[in-house]
Amino acid sequence: MHNRQLSALSLTAAACISLSIFWCELSRPTVLPSPVSPAFGRHFEPSVISTPEPSSVTLKDSEILPKEGFGQSLSTALNIQDPFERDQALAALLRRWAELDPEEALRTAPNLAGPELRDQVTRQLTQGWASQDPERAAQWALALPDPTERNRMMDFVFSKIAEVQPLRALDLIKNALDKAQPALIGNLVQQLAADDLSAAHAWTSALPPGNSRQEALQRLAFVWSQTDPEKSADFVVQQIAPGPGQTEAAVAVIHQWALRDWPGAKAWARQFPDGPLRDRVEAEVSGVNDTTN
Repeated sequence: MHNRQLSALSLTAAACISLSIFWCELSRPTVLPSPVSPAFGRHFEPSVISTPEPSSVTLKDSEILPKEGFGQSLSTALNIQDPFERDQALAALLRRWAELDPEEALRTAPNLAGPELRDQVTRQLTQGWASQDPERAAQWALALPDPTERNRMMDFVFSKIAEVQPLRALDLIKNALDKAQPALIGNLVQQLAADDLSAAHAWTSALPPGNSRQEALQRLAFVWSQTDPEKSADFVVQQIAPGPGQTEAAVAVIHQWALRDWPGAKAWARQFPDGPLRDRVEAEVSGVNDTTN
């Protein structure tokens, strides 16, 4: 009996030592900011996944793991039962792998991760790459042959770049508008407009006619309406072509205006000729009045 107890203690000690070595190799702080809120009440898939607070154990710049060890290390990390510890290990490992060989990591890691964690692993790798080398990550995403996969990777990459440099993200994508979804362009313009409205206005004004321009103009108008709804309303009428896009932009703008100046918003709504647009904006103004009184 005494011998069995000693054996059990030995196994426990060995496991603790192995886990400590694993953390020393993998742990590195990862801080990812939060995404911008959506315009017009539409759902916007967050561009950054939530990661736990980093461990106190960090990986020195000189302590780069060998490439041939990443696959086995990933398998070990994925088998950690505690979700918090697993995510810590994954964040450290994937960041280091993305630094060394992001394309190989993206070819290998998602398949090893399995269905439940595949999207998380892919997102962390692409966004880690976008943080370290925006141009190369953008070129890779734009060159993907499958449209569905390309759209998903472009969202990961360009949204990450835009968290810190929204104008740079837009400049990297401006020559590939035919490959970009209008919603992505709109998200990037909205992020830039929140930082620099004039730069967002100039960039959007240079876009060729099309769905991406319409989406960008709507997002620009929405951000503008939060500081100067009257000028934003005039912008909607003068710059956005009549149709569903103009109607949605007008509704979003007049909602902001009515919250600040209900009589002014009501007067602006009445300038439109009878029709669906006037009906929508007047209904929005009335709705704001009902909820605030």
